[in-house]
Amino acid sequence: MRWTSWLPYAVAAAAVTAVAVNLPPSEIERSVAEWIGRFATQSPFWLFVGGALSDDFVPSATIAATTFLLYVFLPTKESAVPLAALGGAAVLDRILKGIMFSSAGVAAPDVPPGAVLLVAAWAGSVALVVARTGRMTRWRKAALTGAVLIVLLSGASALIVERNWPMEILAAWLWAAAVVFLLHRATRNVLTGKGIREGM
Repeated sequence: MRWTSWLPYAVAAAAVTAVAVNLPPSEIERSVAEWIGRFATQSPFWLFVGGALSDDFVPSATIAATTFLLYVFLPTKESAVPLAALGGAAVLDRILKGIMFSSAGVAAPDVPPGAVLLVAAWAGSVALVVARTGRMTRWRKAALTGAVLIVLLSGASALIVERNWPMEILAAWLWAAAVVFLLHRATRNVLTGKGIREGM
């Protein structure tokens, strides 16, 4: 099973989500969250990052601008992949929250955190599309680095504003990886003329 297979990420995500929902935060999680929070309060940059990413407008504007640039510089079919990842992550988030609500009978906890899941799925799909559509130039390396930083910053912002614990953020990243790699393999087969089920 290759590292681009979505199934291991989905299994790991389900396990981490179950731990995050049913067990209290560990001492390690509390220490990490406390350290990041203390570090952020001493850094204007991190305070800005936490505030900006927690505002719905900034991620939305960034996604819209990047999608437009992908449409301009990449083949039209490839430029739609990040939007498909965003939609898939939104559906997955709704399903997970529905399962938790039906099992608990109360308001579902934000596990995995929806904002982190959406941003990570979108940025991860951007990275894969950029990597698979041409020679690895300096600009492509910069785009890949930027996508990875966005994923990390989305998790950091959730810690800075004290909305989620590290285990919950890890669950969001794993679910996002499952969405990205499932979509990557499906669309790669479609765009190369193979059946969608051949690479699932």
